[in-house]
Amino acid sequence: MPKARILQAADAVVEELKANAATWSQELEVEDFDPERDFVPEFLLNDTENCELPGLEKLRVVVIGRRRIRDGLTRGEDQRDYSIEIGFLKRLGKRPKEETEELILLVEEVEDFFSDAHEVTGTEMRVVDTATDPIFDPAELRRNVFASLLVLTLREWL
Repeated sequence: MPKARILQAADAVVEELKANAATWSQELEVEDFDPERDFVPEFLLNDTENCELPGLEKLRVVVIGRRRIRDGLTRGEDQRDYSIEIGFLKRLGKRPKEETEELILLVEEVEDFFSDAHEVTGTEMRVVDTATDPIFDPAELRRNVFASLLVLTLREWL
């Protein structure tokens, strides 16, 4: 069965993240860095005040295909942009300041990896823009949870 292009793009981003897990400065073990594609995370961060956040003891990386924009350049040529969101979530341990700094560095490294017109493996798409917003969420840090969102804009020409 054919798969939507935005899901192909999100899956390709997941595979690139997995393939490069050992290259980030945190020296993450592959089993500790297991990105997954999802449609909606299992929980909403705003609902975390009184819950344990199961599964966030280790870093959780969630990739979501969020948006597609089609632009007809000429009669015979289209440009499509896909917005792919990469969420980084982790309950902080006994060293919250140090862990937060390490995770911010990880998010920056992932963003740098996907910048400079990076061609996404397995697709004919290039990254044309990256943005991290928020770099960290202060409200979640008060709950001892690191949350960051990296947005990639992938472009293909048809």
